[in-house]
Amino acid sequence: MGIVFSIEALKFHKLKEERFPRILFVILLAVNLFIAILSPGDRNFDALLQFLNDQIQLIGFNSTTESLTPSDIPLTKGNLIFLSVQILLFLFNIFMGLLYAGAYTSERLKQPAALGIKAMLRSLPKLILLVLMLIIPTILSSFLMWLPIIVILCGLSFMPFLFSEKRMSFFEAVKRSWTLTRTHKLSIFLSFFFLNSIKRLITMVVGYIAPDQMFILQVLMAFLTTIFALMKGRLLGLLYVFYTRQVTVLKSGFMVMTDMKDIFNDTLTPLPDDVFIPEIRNLSRYKENSKPSQSDSPFQLNDDHSIRGGSSQQDRPDASLPNEQEPSDRDQDMNGK
Repeated sequence: MGIVFSIEALKFHKLKEERFPRILFVILLAVNLFIAILSPGDRNFDALLQFLNDQIQLIGFNSTTESLTPSDIPLTKGNLIFLSVQILLFLFNIFMGLLYAGAYTSERLKQPAALGIKAMLRSLPKLILLVLMLIIPTILSSFLMWLPIIVILCGLSFMPFLFSEKRMSFFEAVKRSWTLTRTHKLSIFLSFFFLNSIKRLITMVVGYIAPDQMFILQVLMAFLTTIFALMKGRLLGLLYVFYTRQVTVLKSGFMVMTDMKDIFNDTLTPLPDDVFIPEIRNLSRYKENSKPSQSDSPFQLNDDHSIRGGSSQQDRPDASLPNEQEPSDRDQDMNGK
């Protein structure tokens, strides 16, 4: 399914309200082009690379070397500015992708796209807290080939939607997202892996075509960054809708599809919060069980869909009419005789 999701994510322009992808695209492209052309800070990290190479060569040969201090690391002020701008740009691209994801999931649930964007904007403080929480795991994962942070990101990938749609508290969303992705982390990872592979392939082709044209390369890279930020937002929305609305996860680990006809375009009925459980309920079964009982309703439907009164005697004043009419009918018959 990972390849299927990745291919569908390429259609980032497909929203019912077409203005939202266009607006997000223009904003993203303008910001990325501005940063690429302005190029704030110093991109030259040769001194840092040489320093790291020297330290690696000294490992095991000079045990008496004094411990390093931050001032020993050859990072200039320009390097720090460049790194800060790139980190902020990276987070900005992710957030714009989340806005697209909010619009996509909102439309799939028969809601206006603007409602999903507003809900995602409202959850911005919690998203910032999530980023801060991931700083230390990211640093520690750099010593373990980034594997721990990959698992963590796959497990917490549904948190933005739980913030925006369900308005959950931060720690409740952490627990719920980890539960919802319990058997899907590999599929989520492969989906993003395939999408990133497509981006890397296109980047290699672009670099081969214009190796010496720095300005053209910067413009093309800004363009690729923009469209793939929106594609990743669409991919995240696809995964969220699919694994929380369109499948039933059995205890054996098998998934039962709710509808195989058009899994990417079907509009789904919004469900209450109680469907977010480890064993995701089948949509049709939930609808059947959630119908109000006839005894609880003061009005009921006949077979011909006409409305009749409730079952209580108080709600049916006409129930006594036949008994009241019977004496008068008999009297009329006797008088007739």
